[in-house]
Amino acid sequence: MKVLLRNTATNQFYQGPDAWTPDEQQALDVRQTSRAVELIFDAGLEHVEVLLCYEDPRYNIVLPVSR
Repeated sequence: MKVLLRNTATNQFYQGPDAWTPDEQQALDVRQTSRAVELIFDAGLEHVEVLLCYEDPRYNIVLPVSR
């Protein structure tokens, strides 16, 4: 499972500070949901959701994050 951040306004994936990509394969895998939430708040990211991505996309889970 990969844990990714996606901007809900642009549908781009987080790569690192000030870096976003439309390609899910190039996104930063933060590996843990707790780390994803910490990153969102520490970096002051807005309009972001956490995606839990599995090999079979039917099982992907989207977790909205409110700030």
